Amino acid sequence: MLDCQANSVQRWLKRCGLLTTRVPSAGLPPAWMLAADTRSVRVRFWIMTDKDREKWDSRYLKDIGGSGPSLILKAFLGLAPCGNALDIACGNGRNSLFLAEKGFIVDAVDISTVATNHLAGRDPNINVICQDIDAWKIPQNRYELVVNIRFLDRRLFPMIQDGLRPGGVLIFESFIGGKKDEYCLKQNELLQVFQSFHIVYYEEKKSDHSDTFDQTVSLVAIKTDSAV
Repeated sequence: MLDCQANSVQRWLKRCGLLTTRVPSAGLPPAWMLAADTRSVRVRFWIMTDKDREKWDSRYLKDIGGSGPSLILKAFLGLAPCGNALDIACGNGRNSLFLAEKGFIVDAVDISTVATNHLAGRDPNINVICQDIDAWKIPQNRYELVVNIRFLDRRLFPMIQDGLRPGGVLIFESFIGGKKDEYCLKQNELLQVFQSFHIVYYEEKKSDHSDTFDQTVSLVAIKTDSAV
């Protein structure tokens, strides 16, 4: 029975381009099982990516959002040396456009095709990247400024630290106090994650933007030489 399963799934893996060598008929070795698991993960990831993209495309089709930049970005932009900026989950591009106007070269990343199409071509200093951020990697030592507004992916925390150059500024705003930890920060979590940075501003306050989340949390921090 095991020989039959091995041969059957071996043929399936070959058709998928995941297996080029013959599986021994004695059984299923760890490498084979790893290939099958990897395939399964890929399929699940593609499904989740499509669902997320459809969700955000639907939202932006109904309402593309406002045009003014985030208030915290306007207030603290002067701390950042002009250069390369990263706008994480850029949405309709309101913050990216503001940064480009101020002389920054901006990488604007978002999963939504609708949002990124809305932004594409509006300013030559904006590099629009339509990408699932859950699978995206921030280039190391590239940015003078990283902006993360109303978005949370903890996987990015170490990459944000590595992506900023010494003296670079992080402007971060997200939600706190919701029911799902994956969507909400914990109290003082940002302070702990970026404790090696020089903290310029930190505030937790009642949310004015959402019926789902109780509070927003804001952090402005500068990467020091000791954080390298």
